[in-house]
Amino acid sequence: MNIKFAIPDLKLRLPTARASNKTVAAVHIGRSEINFIVAQKRGNVLRYVAAGDLARDTSAEPLQQLADHFKEQKIACQQLVLTLSRTELELTTIPLPVAEETELPALVLAEVEQQVGDADGAPIADYLISRREGNRPTEAIAFSLSEKQLAQWQSRAKQAKFSLVAIAPRLMASVSILRKQEILHNALSVVMSVYSGEVELVVCRNASPMFLRTLRITADDPGVLAEQLGLELQRSIALAAAEPGNESPELFLVDAISDFQSLLDALSERRIGPIQRVEPLKNWERDETSSRTNCEASLIGVLTDYFDNRLAINLLAPKRPAVPPNPWRSRGLVGGVAAMALFAVGYVLRSDVEELEKEVADKQATYAERSKMANKLEEKADEARWVEQWQKDQVYWLDELQTLSSNLPPGQFATIRRLTASAQDGNGVIDLSVQVSDPERVAELEKSLRNAHFTVTSKRVSEQGSGEEYPWQFETRALFQIAKDDPYSYLDPKAVEVKPASDKTGEQNSKQTSDQVTENKATTSAATGGAQ
Repeated sequence: MNIKFAIPDLKLRLPTARASNKTVAAVHIGRSEINFIVAQKRGNVLRYVAAGDLARDTSAEPLQQLADHFKEQKIACQQLVLTLSRTELELTTIPLPVAEETELPALVLAEVEQQVGDADGAPIADYLISRREGNRPTEAIAFSLSEKQLAQWQSRAKQAKFSLVAIAPRLMASVSILRKQEILHNALSVVMSVYSGEVELVVCRNASPMFLRTLRITADDPGVLAEQLGLELQRSIALAAAEPGNESPELFLVDAISDFQSLLDALSERRIGPIQRVEPLKNWERDETSSRTNCEASLIGVLTDYFDNRLAINLLAPKRPAVPPNPWRSRGLVGGVAAMALFAVGYVLRSDVEELEKEVADKQATYAERSKMANKLEEKADEARWVEQWQKDQVYWLDELQTLSSNLPPGQFATIRRLTASAQDGNGVIDLSVQVSDPERVAELEKSLRNAHFTVTSKRVSEQGSGEEYPWQFETRALFQIAKDDPYSYLDPKAVEVKPASDKTGEQNSKQTSDQVTENKATTSAATGGAQ
């Protein structure tokens, strides 16, 4: 079985806030005031709801003060986009080595950690590409804040019952307005935003930010401010121009709150160049209940990018390295297929096992039944062995005693005092204690018994004394071989052919008998002489 897996390509994950049709507020908390704008998106149209500036109450939390103002003005808004100024964020320019796009987030974060440190926890960093050589990025601008600061802003928003959906730098917001209105035409452009106490400059090449500058306002005189701003513009343009003198940059002033016509006139006198003033709320719809139609341009730019899902920097959801394919997912798939295969095999094996178990049960029942039968047969076999053993030692003693009796001397010459019969090692044994009247009767008795197929051994021949009827006493042992009859075989007597013994055999037997008698006589005589 071949299993193919489709492994997804590792692409840079760009977390962006999902556009919502709900009302969203963008807010910037300054030193002395809180600036906000409330808007919503209906289809492709951005709708202005409300905007304002609140003088900060030093005894109250800024976001809680904003929440109280919304409640007082009956502005229904729970989602919040927070913009932070240059002083509240760390700005770092990072040269990029040759690397894949998927490796850039890790490289940027490592560089930020090295430059900024992690005194208040690991930094949270997001970046944008500021320079490219061909298609390869060579430099990035990174914004960062610590985990502690991020946790504080989230806690403040939660206490004020806001849902914090994005955190963006104010420095980048004005460029979004020009992109939305599609008025960045030249290769080099400078976007200026004037705030209370500072001016922010964004130098762009091909609509992409290259340099970010923040200029502190040290005087209220438009001429002094124009001189200071003109020098910074000339320096930034000189750094950004690929070939000095060959490029004429576009200058833009984006603001919707104050009238900076005097500043524009002062800059024109210094021949900085023509400056285009941009209306941030162009192409926006106005809510019928709203009374104010102007606010900080940065807040309008942030909401524009948020509703279009184009926030270049969002520290609440920064760019992350590509998530590699979860090995457990592929393993889980393989495991699932293996589990299904095992289930199928197990089902088949279970069926086989059930059949085998049934067969084993039948075999066990048969075995138990046959074991009982075998035990009974074993008992019968034991009884048969006992009978067979008994039959092996079975002696027809009456026949043997008849033979013995017929070969004893007459009663007036011999008498038997004791007779013992037994079977030993396949032989029959008859022990006799005999008294005779004459020693010759001993030899006569032995000869008769030998002729009757007995093997005779006499011992302890002694004379009791004179005056007795049987003065001579001796003990004789007569051995004979027990007939090996097979109790289980039947022999037809008619089939047995009795052959007469040959003359030669008779002569040998007669000679053997004569020798034995002579030997016995000699033994008896020696025994008698010894007893006397």
